[in-house]
Amino acid sequence: MSANFRLEPNGYLYLYHWINSDVPFKVSTKVKIKPDQWNKIAQQPTDPGLKDAKGVKIVNTLAKYRTALTDSLAEIKVTRKDLKTTFQNKLSGQIIRGGVSSVKFLEFYSEIIQRDKADGKRNWKSYQTTYNKLVKFFGRSRPTFDQINAQFYKDFTRYLEKESLKVGSIATYWNNIKFICGEAYLLKISSNTDYQQFNSIQPKDRNEEKVSVYLTISELDKIYNLNFKNHKRLEKVRDLFIIGANTGLRFSDWHKISSDLIKDDVIKLKAKKTNITSVIICNKYVIAILKKYNGKLPRLTNLNIVNHQLRTIGMTARLNEIFEINPTTGGKRLDVPVKLKKWELITTHTARRSLATNCILSGASPFIVQKITGHKSVSSLSKYVNLKDQDAVEKLKGLTMFQ
Repeated sequence: MSANFRLEPNGYLYLYHWINSDVPFKVSTKVKIKPDQWNKIAQQPTDPGLKDAKGVKIVNTLAKYRTALTDSLAEIKVTRKDLKTTFQNKLSGQIIRGGVSSVKFLEFYSEIIQRDKADGKRNWKSYQTTYNKLVKFFGRSRPTFDQINAQFYKDFTRYLEKESLKVGSIATYWNNIKFICGEAYLLKISSNTDYQQFNSIQPKDRNEEKVSVYLTISELDKIYNLNFKNHKRLEKVRDLFIIGANTGLRFSDWHKISSDLIKDDVIKLKAKKTNITSVIICNKYVIAILKKYNGKLPRLTNLNIVNHQLRTIGMTARLNEIFEINPTTGGKRLDVPVKLKKWELITTHTARRSLATNCILSGASPFIVQKITGHKSVSSLSKYVNLKDQDAVEKLKGLTMFQ
C-alpha cells in the first residue's frame, strides 16, 4: 500500500509512504483526531461524517492526500523530480503544463470509490460501473480534469449511445461523473467547472417513456399469502417487501421497523436518505410480520439480488398484466413497442409507490400521505402516485358534479 496514515502522539494524522525500507516520506495532514475516533485498520475515522475544526469532512481530506500521493508517484517515475515538491504542488492543484492542470481524473475517481466503499455507502457500485466504462472509453490515456470538457461530453455521450444504452443508464453515468467532478472542485483538486454544463439527459430524449408500476391491495394480498416455507430467502424478501408496501419506507429503511418503537400502533422513523421523519401506522400485516421475526426485522443488503427475487415472487403470484413501452436505446426510440408483464417491472421501489397510490385511491389527502412517505412536497409525492385511466374515472364518478 503506497499511502498509510498514522496517528502521532501529538494527536495529528500523518501520511506515510516508504521510499525504501528505512526512509519514509512523511507529511502532516493537519487533521487532529482523538484515538477513539480513528480506525487504524480501515484507515478511516470511525465516524465517516466526522469533520475537522474547519468543518471539512476528514474522509475528504484523506482522499485528497491519497490522490496527491498517487499522482506524484506516477509523475516522478517519468520526471525524476523531488517527491516532496511534486506532492505539495499536487496537493494544492497548482501544477500546470502548458496551461493544463495535470491532476488525473480517473485516479481521483478511483479514490472516491474506495472512500465510499470503506464508508459503507451503496452508491459506490454505481460509481464503479461508470468508472469501468470510462476506463474502456479512454483506453491507455489518463485525462486530467481540464480535459473533462464540452468535447469530452459530446464524445462520451456518442460512445454510450453506440453501445445501445437506455437513456436512463446514460443519465446515471453523467450524474456520477458530475458528482466526481464536483467533489474535486470542492476539494480544490480541480478548478474546472465545465462539468456544471453537462446535461444528464439529452434534450431530444427527455420525453422517453418510463413505466413504473404499483401493486393493488388485492395483488399485495396475493403476494402476502404465497407459501415460501421451502424457499426461506424468497420468504424473507417477500416479508420485507410487504413491510415497505404498507409503510412507504425506502429499501434502505425497511429493516428499521421494530416492535419496541411502536406506540399505539404508530411508529416515527427518520429516513436515512433525507433525514425527514415519517409518521407510520402499523397495520395488521406489519404487526404479523414483526411477530414472525420476534419484533426485529432482518436486513437485506444486495439491491440487485433483491430486485431479481422480487420479480420471481411477482411471477409466482401471476401478476401478468401487460404493459407496452417504447424505450430509447442508442439515442433512438424503438418503433415497435416492447411488451412486458407486470411482474417484470417490480422493484423494491414498487413497494413505496404502491403505498402512495393505494392511499390516494382510498381517499387519503396527498398532504396526509406526504406525512407517511416523508416527501418534502406534494409535487415530489405526485411522482410516486400511479393513477391509471380507469382509476381516475372511478374517482371522478364519485364526485357530486359528475353524478
